[in-house]
Amino acid sequence: MKIAPMDIQQKQFHLRFRGFDIREVDAFLAEVAEEVEALIREQMALKEDLHHKEMDLQRLREAETTLKNTLLTTQLVIEEMKNNAKKEAELIIREAEDRAEAAMGEAHRRLAQVSEEIVSLKREKRIFMEKLRGLIEMHLRLLELDDQEEAQERAKTDLRMVPHREIPKG
Repeated sequence: MKIAPMDIQQKQFHLRFRGFDIREVDAFLAEVAEEVEALIREQMALKEDLHHKEMDLQRLREAETTLKNTLLTTQLVIEEMKNNAKKEAELIIREAEDRAEAAMGEAHRRLAQVSEEIVSLKREKRIFMEKLRGLIEMHLRLLELDDQEEAQERAKTDLRMVPHREIPKG
């Protein structure tokens, strides 16, 4: 059975001969009532404080759970990002290799084309040199013919310029 401070204050005792001093008992009961009332207020405050602490603890546990879930989700996201980055890197490398291979193919094709052009130019050079050589030889022959004709004309001119003497007959 719970005793409230009011129960203590309102408690009546029967009087008997040679009993307790009523003023002293009343004063003690008032003091006990005040003390019990203070203890009840303290108990209520402690219960309220405990309730707040339990609520705080519950919020902290929920926050901890949320943080754990967030951490787990973050770890999963990080792993997924790593995997995606790895796949993207592999794709970039594959594309770069494909471009490099295409560039090498184009370079080989261009090299073959340039080689063919070089062969063609060498052939054209050889033909040109042969034609030039033939032309030079033809001009040399023409110059030689011209020199011969000039020499012959000089010889004819020289003969005309020499006075005619009679050649003694024998």
